[in-house]
Amino acid sequence: MKDLPFALEAIAFRIPLKVTLIKANRTEVSKSSVQGIADGYDVFGGGATQGADGSGKTGYAGGFVALNDEGLFENNDMTYADTIRGASGLVGPFSGTTLLNSEYSFNTVRGIEGTGNTYHIYRDVDPSLSHALAAKTVDQNGKPTEFKGDFTNGSHMDDGTGTSGSPGTSGKLKLHLNRYDVAHLAENAFIEKYADLQYAVIANNLGGSNTGETNDVKNVAKAMNAYVSAAKAVLMLDKAVTDNNGGLTPEPDDGQDPCGLNGCQTVDLTLQKVWIDGQLTRPDSIDLTIAATYTNTKGETITPETITCYTGSCQAKDRDNPMTVTMSAADGSPWSDTWRTKITGLPVAFKDETGALHYYTYTVKEAQLIYGAATDTQVEYKTPSEAGYSVSVDYGKDADGRYVAKVTNSAPLPNTGGSGTQWIAMLAVIILGLGTAWYLRDNRVKPAATGGAGTALPFGGRRGRHVR
Repeated sequence: MKDLPFALEAIAFRIPLKVTLIKANRTEVSKSSVQGIADGYDVFGGGATQGADGSGKTGYAGGFVALNDEGLFENNDMTYADTIRGASGLVGPFSGTTLLNSEYSFNTVRGIEGTGNTYHIYRDVDPSLSHALAAKTVDQNGKPTEFKGDFTNGSHMDDGTGTSGSPGTSGKLKLHLNRYDVAHLAENAFIEKYADLQYAVIANNLGGSNTGETNDVKNVAKAMNAYVSAAKAVLMLDKAVTDNNGGLTPEPDDGQDPCGLNGCQTVDLTLQKVWIDGQLTRPDSIDLTIAATYTNTKGETITPETITCYTGSCQAKDRDNPMTVTMSAADGSPWSDTWRTKITGLPVAFKDETGALHYYTYTVKEAQLIYGAATDTQVEYKTPSEAGYSVSVDYGKDADGRYVAKVTNSAPLPNTGGSGTQWIAMLAVIILGLGTAWYLRDNRVKPAATGGAGTALPFGGRRGRHVR
């Protein structure tokens, strides 16, 4: 919050004003934490995968925040993040992309993100490699020749072991990995932007040397490899994490045959589509895929090519697996942000040729967004990421015990701040101008007995309020 002194010259007089502009729509995130699993959590933006970069203008990816639009972040901590991958130039270890449009020198990216925010880099190396060094210069082969200095707040074995380890420095998961604690954009930090990690090394000496000795100990240095490319950062071991979005595994009530009468025990699945799209353009329709899987006797996950569904009269009907379901605004009420449809007759389980029982698990994914009707000459198909959406799927039961898969499309989050400040400032000036006009008009027509100017002269005949 800054005081902005200036003089506003109204139509007929000058009034010295001191206006305080408050960034009312600024998001503030403080004292929050994000924690992954032992293999780390991955962040993919712009359609990125474990093996491919993302693309597009919305391919943001950051360990704590993907896109920060002038938001204030203080004293936050992110642990056990692994692969962060998106579109080139839109990726960072803590924040993917930060937008800040300010004419004031005091308002900087470091000012809104550089207070108390910490991320951690984990490496499977000896705890003696306690220094994380940022390169100052590199040779033509990309080998560092000089270093800025150590950019870590401290190096500790995450399980509390090692020469610098103690119970007070161990992480929550206590992994046997050397952990480098990094203060994001801290004052006088050697890592001022993601690209500064490109040639970083971890070493047992401050010179970053891999030859000679220091205090009779052989110098060792290795590339940190946190910066893989402008589209990919690796903070742990770059392990692929199996996609696990839950899924539904319906089971019949106790004592009931899971295959039902004549093998037709079934469940219905309600698909609930929720839009939190902000300024994004909502498609005319979407295609969802429903996949049924089961676990065989070897513990392997199997996706059959077809599953046998049943009608209300228990008539069998094979359906492709995965199956495609199309939803549109017709599945919701007018002006609704929620669409609903129900898939009936899904089998609960089946018995294989040996008589072993296998339950089905159903998962739902959003395949594509469709802009335009089927009868239109030009129909556009986009993936959710191409359209600017992030998608989440939640599974559960409603109040009546019916199975529901809720698919939510959201604008990229968090997308903090924005251009709303300009409108607030403009509105403030408009209100001041209206107040001035009302004040002057009030003093033109009031007689002197009531405290007015006592005249109906045009503006300029008298300035301000005259007390007699």
